[in-house]
Amino acid sequence: MNTQIRSRFFITCAVFMVVCATQHPALADTEANKALERRIFDEVWNQGKIDVIEEIVSEDYVIHDPSGDFAGSEGYRQFHAMFNNAFSDIHFTIDDQVAEGDWVATRWTATSTHTGELMGVPATGNAILVTGITASHIVDGKVVEEWNEWHLLGLLQQIGAVPSEKKDYAWGTPSEVSGDPGDPLMNKLQVISYTEEIWNLKRIHAFEDTHSADFMAHSPDSSTNPKNLDKVIHDQSNAIAGMPDIHVEIQGLIAEADKVAIRYTMRGTDLASGRSIAFSGVNINRLADGKIVENWWAYDSYAYMQQLMAPDELSPVGTWIVTVPTPMGNIVMTHSIHAQDSIGKNYGGIVKQYNTNPTLFGTFPDWEAGGDIWAAQTVRTGPDSFETTLFYHVTKKGESPVAESTGIGICNATWRITGPDTNEGESTLAVYLAEQDADGDGFPDEGEEPAVCMGFTYTSKRLTMMPGCVPPPIPDQN
Repeated sequence: MNTQIRSRFFITCAVFMVVCATQHPALADTEANKALERRIFDEVWNQGKIDVIEEIVSEDYVIHDPSGDFAGSEGYRQFHAMFNNAFSDIHFTIDDQVAEGDWVATRWTATSTHTGELMGVPATGNAILVTGITASHIVDGKVVEEWNEWHLLGLLQQIGAVPSEKKDYAWGTPSEVSGDPGDPLMNKLQVISYTEEIWNLKRIHAFEDTHSADFMAHSPDSSTNPKNLDKVIHDQSNAIAGMPDIHVEIQGLIAEADKVAIRYTMRGTDLASGRSIAFSGVNINRLADGKIVENWWAYDSYAYMQQLMAPDELSPVGTWIVTVPTPMGNIVMTHSIHAQDSIGKNYGGIVKQYNTNPTLFGTFPDWEAGGDIWAAQTVRTGPDSFETTLFYHVTKKGESPVAESTGIGICNATWRITGPDTNEGESTLAVYLAEQDADGDGFPDEGEEPAVCMGFTYTSKRLTMMPGCVPPPIPDQN
């Protein structure tokens, strides 16, 4: 099987799986679902009727937004208040809706005036225009989950939080190209083919198979909007060149008449910085005569820029000298950390304790002092932030050649790198007695309470090349 046939085979399999995964109940009332979604924009936002939120969203509702995730009706009230307090006269215009089964994609334009503080930026009085697309999942007449993709970066530019010379943030004039709207299922296949062939397989020449020569892209994030096909090919070629491993994961498709909405996540490595980048989006594509003639882009360009421009994260790999202050003196340890993956998420390590814990070991006279070795597992939880779980057994020499276990220690630590070679953290230590491991598997039995539970803080310094001594000359023995 040659490369082209093999890639086509895998594309066909991917198409089959995605299409099957995105089929929806045929009996769903798509017009009612569209109307329900319009109520959020018309009543909650345009009219300020926040009391109807409970009528529209479910108890377990979640909205995923560039500003954060918000859960339940109370979460939506917080989400609404955050923007309503910062902007007056908010008004949403619904530009288009695409519905299939229990899913609705709503393309919109919002206008307002910046009259309050937002993200630390004081009121500017600037007139604001923002575009976006919201993908909504509706079950039993209520919205249960939404993915809200909109031009947050453009909003920040308009209030002066991010420098920009851009003036026009609207969708732009729509295309007049028309033709046979085609079948929704076949339209889905064409959108999947475009995603797989061009983005994932990097076959730029495939544009001629998937797009009309008169294609137009509406992307308010772009310096050129709308874009013609030549500009789109140029920009997408540059995007692939700058992120050669870029991959688009399709997470949902919604097809109606001549339009297909696609919800996705893009991931890749920026070649210039070496940073791993991931951002989400929702696009709506319009097709005619079997080809894509127009689309509208809404993706989290702010998250993309944040990841691209964030300060370099410091690596925890190395050996750290750990100091734990206690009323009776400092405990000294070393923590050696090594990477367990290539993405900087998981780390293994060993902690060596060099002296007795004076606040603990005096309680257990038969426990040997100092010299304990802890197994450590570390996970990165955020920028320069980590969580470590440590485990060790305290032993003593017995009559048997095998040392007896006298206790089990489990320590959970949260810590952050505070400088190139320094960190600080807080830990909780739980100590169990050997008899609390009745089944002998090395772990405390389920339901056992620790004999001792204590918290402490600590600081660390990374071991670096230290200046050495210069030994005196060796006397001549002759």
